[in-house]
Amino acid sequence: MFVKELTFKSSDGSNNLEKTFKEIQELIKSNKTRDQEKQIMQETVKQEDLQLIKGKKDILENLVIRPNIIGKKTIGDLEVHLNGVRFFSASKGHKVDILFSNVKNAFF
Repeated sequence: MFVKELTFKSSDGSNNLEKTFKEIQELIKSNKTRDQEKQIMQETVKQEDLQLIKGKKDILENLVIRPNIIGKKTIGDLEVHLNGVRFFSASKGHKVDILFSNVKNAFF
C-alpha cells in the first residue's frame, strides 16, 4: 500500500507538527536502509569455509594485497591451504580468505 499525500492540522501550534514531521522522516529513512540491507543480503553468496592445513604450511612473507583492505598498503603473509589461500596481516589484524573455486584467472 502506498500513501501519496498526508495532511495534518493542529490547534496547538507548529511545534507538534514539526516533531511529527521529523518522526515521519526518520521512519522513512529507517525503512529505506532496512530495504537496502535486505537487498544486499539477498545478493550475497555464502561461500564455503577455508579448509586449514594443520602442521607445516607454505607461506609467502612480506606481501602487499591489492586493492588495499583499509587505508594505505597492508603488508602481510600469504598461506596456502587445501582449498584456498589466506592473506593475514599481523600488524593490523586483518585476514582475507580466497577460495580456489572463486579464482577465474591467475598469473605468476
